[in-house]
Amino acid sequence: MDKTLQRIIRYTQKQIDSNQNCYFDRYAFNYTRDLLGEGSFGSVYRGTHANSFVAIKILNLKHYDNPVYKQALKNEITLMMELQSPNVVRILDALCDQHDNELFLIIEYCEGGDLRHLLSHQPNQRFPESAAIAIISQTIQGLTELLHKNYMHRDIKPDNILLKQNTYKIADFGLAAKIPPKQVLRAQAGTPLYMSPQVLECKEYSNKCDIWSLGLVLYELIFGRTPWLCRSFDTYLMEIKTKPLQFPYEIEISFNVKDFIKRCLKIEEQNRISWTELLKHPMLQNQGKLKRQGTQERLNFSVLEREYLYNIQLVCAQHNFQAKDLMKQCGKTHINQQEFQNMLRKIMNQNNEEIGKKLFQKFDYSKDGLISAQEFEYLFSEYDFAPLNTIAVQIIYELQAIIKMYSISLKQLFEQLDQDKNGFLDQKEFEFLIKKIAPKLSQENIQEIFENFDQDKDGKISLKELQFVLQSKNYQKLKLILNRIRETLMKKSVSVSTLFSQVDKQQKGFINFKDFEYLMSKLDQLNRSDIWDLFNLFDEDENGKISLSEFQTLLNL
Repeated sequence: MDKTLQRIIRYTQKQIDSNQNCYFDRYAFNYTRDLLGEGSFGSVYRGTHANSFVAIKILNLKHYDNPVYKQALKNEITLMMELQSPNVVRILDALCDQHDNELFLIIEYCEGGDLRHLLSHQPNQRFPESAAIAIISQTIQGLTELLHKNYMHRDIKPDNILLKQNTYKIADFGLAAKIPPKQVLRAQAGTPLYMSPQVLECKEYSNKCDIWSLGLVLYELIFGRTPWLCRSFDTYLMEIKTKPLQFPYEIEISFNVKDFIKRCLKIEEQNRISWTELLKHPMLQNQGKLKRQGTQERLNFSVLEREYLYNIQLVCAQHNFQAKDLMKQCGKTHINQQEFQNMLRKIMNQNNEEIGKKLFQKFDYSKDGLISAQEFEYLFSEYDFAPLNTIAVQIIYELQAIIKMYSISLKQLFEQLDQDKNGFLDQKEFEFLIKKIAPKLSQENIQEIFENFDQDKDGKISLKELQFVLQSKNYQKLKLILNRIRETLMKKSVSVSTLFSQVDKQQKGFINFKDFEYLMSKLDQLNRSDIWDLFNLFDEDENGKISLSEFQTLLNL
């Protein structure tokens, strides 16, 4: 064992009885009943000491022959024993059983669990703004002591923030690094989703890497998700660099919180807020005050307008367009209403003059009859118009990206998932796929995603439905068209069979693509590719025509 560790670790020998109770020194726990969690190198149990609870982390020392791992363990133990902040999880004792080559770390027991667990049990998996600020404030207080001792944590994330008696504490210092002031590191460490761009790229970085992580955690606490999807190092980094930082429109946050997040999530370190500035930021200084600073620049969009803007953002994301690119295509720095309408028509392959007119009036913030590049980019890039009441859109988007990235055959994927070989995926079979992408999703979330795939609402997913959702370039737009057909029929009290008969004028008993294209032209302006995708979804038996039964099944009326 390392000489430094030998000076702070006491020796002991554990005793285990027939009921799997383990006793050593003044501590006790049960191997079966008290397990809190397991990792690659050891396990954590809830133990007892003098009628109080402690967490007992048991590490098998044979895993620490590697010098890098040995140094990380040394860092963790010495730092946690050195820190005194109430917002840091402390090691209370350290013992070693030489016979079994095991190390016992006695740690503060945090009965509230970790922030990831707490977040998953909040309404809509997000905290109110005031609660999120309080959590981040306490986390920063814990990090402040690390700063004073010239440490950076390098793995700030919800899983490493624990709750004990209404106090949030930073945990897991295995990746913490001590560096002199104004020095930098290059080593890649941490959890990819919360790594700063510099850490991801193995470039030089300072203790500002923890500031980036704080911004991401605060964003996730308020909005229930992070601003960028993470599938791999390369794609995540590309997403950060190409997709602007956007704030979900449906949740209004104060100016100070938005400013704090923006300044934490500056891609270049030199542009990122410093620790000195961060500690003086108004969001932290005004914490707990009743008066809340509103977001003065926020504009009110109707549900229909938000839906339209969201679909524009989806199309732009699929083609890697940014707001500045759209304005460049116009060849102007300012555009009038007609030019704005033409831009929307080009993006969406459809024309909705009423919505276009209303959006123009709102984008024209200066009210001079023109939209400047700055006005357009601000509104279009500032907000994420995706509906927050569903996680399905995020998962579907991620699945589409993975399938495209790895050229996955949906037919082969479907066959692998269809365990009972009945030609459909039930919820249990589908759940296997979703948990590969997001293992911690609740059953409620999985049900919601399942329903997004189950177009005809028959409680199962066909290959056609899987392909429709994951292969259609404009799936969300086509889904809106389906819903619009249903709503129109309900409003006009027209049955599906009546609509079918009106389209099938020759009474053939089926609708061919030409008939279907005619129907779609009456409902919306879609391009031929979108109409073809929708036609194929209706055509369940793939015979090139839609029967009344197929028409009724999908519209589900």
